[in-house]
Amino acid sequence: MKRFVAIASLVVAASHAGAAVVTTVIDVPTSAGPQRILEARGDVVRAYIVSLAGGSGFYDIRLDGTMHTLAGACSPPVRNMFDFAAAGIAVVVVNATTYRVDEILAYLSTRHDVPAWITGGSSSTGVVASWAANLPLTVPLGVLEYSPDHVSPAIAASIRRPTLVIYHVDDDVSFGQELYDNLTAAPARQLVALSGGISIECGHHLFAGLDTQYVAATAGFIDAHNASLGGAAAGPAAVEYFNAGFGHYFLTADADEIAGLDAGAYNFAFVRTSKSFKVVDAPGANTVPVCRFFTTPGTFGAKSSHFYTANPAECDGLKLNPNWIYEKIAFHIAVPSNGACAAGTVPVYRAYNDGQTGAPNHRFTTDLATYQQFTTTLGWLPEGVAFCAPA
Repeated sequence: MKRFVAIASLVVAASHAGAAVVTTVIDVPTSAGPQRILEARGDVVRAYIVSLAGGSGFYDIRLDGTMHTLAGACSPPVRNMFDFAAAGIAVVVVNATTYRVDEILAYLSTRHDVPAWITGGSSSTGVVASWAANLPLTVPLGVLEYSPDHVSPAIAASIRRPTLVIYHVDDDVSFGQELYDNLTAAPARQLVALSGGISIECGHHLFAGLDTQYVAATAGFIDAHNASLGGAAAGPAAVEYFNAGFGHYFLTADADEIAGLDAGAYNFAFVRTSKSFKVVDAPGANTVPVCRFFTTPGTFGAKSSHFYTANPAECDGLKLNPNWIYEKIAFHIAVPSNGACAAGTVPVYRAYNDGQTGAPNHRFTTDLATYQQFTTTLGWLPEGVAFCAPA
């Protein structure tokens, strides 16, 4: 029986994500010998991003978790692994593209029974495409290709998995449109063309200066298709968006609404933040219904907002408030007891903007550091644990 040994574990403070993330260096025994990976994960893991290095095809992962190659410094999934992990998407950095990716995926499934999303850029896109095309469809796997090199049309046409292709419009060594056009068997595919950023350092080829856009596009595609891959991660989720024009956050678990917003409803005013949490879509043991409200049109000028509550008294009171319109039961979820959530659930904190934008707005987050930031330095009012989401 193979033994999997974690060599080093570090708690790393990801300041830009505002959350603590555990990084672990692991030598995974495989039929080809020990294969090193670096795992970055938060408290909740609902999917894996498995990253293969472009360029030399080597990350050079050290025992302390550092990497001393250009791929380690510039690879978008690695550069943003703390943001992904804080959002429940663990990142696994595979030291070299020559590894037995199938055996590494099998190992990861023993750590967390969630879908994996294999990703690569530039010279590693062909390796990613080959694994995606040839692994059995029983393996819950999606595909994330960025700044792709030429990929064999035959291999691309053999990929029968949800596939995202991201490239930069000013990158003249990327073939994003070509790869996307050849993904004729993919059950779902999306092409994202980024623009702007900076041309120096990691450059347009690796989306320098565009981390927010890259993370949002990648996490959004995973959120949209993760459940279709199966595994423990399958199930409905409440997805968070941000409307920059209003300065408001918006949460929805409505699949049709999510699809519409992702497709550009309201002139693309709502952009995913990459944050979400699981919910229950029907009544069940230890769950309660969550009421959804919308501000009465015109009450706060051109601005509007939605509100969610699992408190029956709060729901009944708002139904009598002329400033709010009751819409529906949005989802079902567990609630805290004496401010604490039961084992197997994750606290969802609620913060109130105190009308700073000229209209009420609430943010619901599973990230305690984000909640603390908003309720201390940003002037939002703390309203405690509103829900207890499935882990």
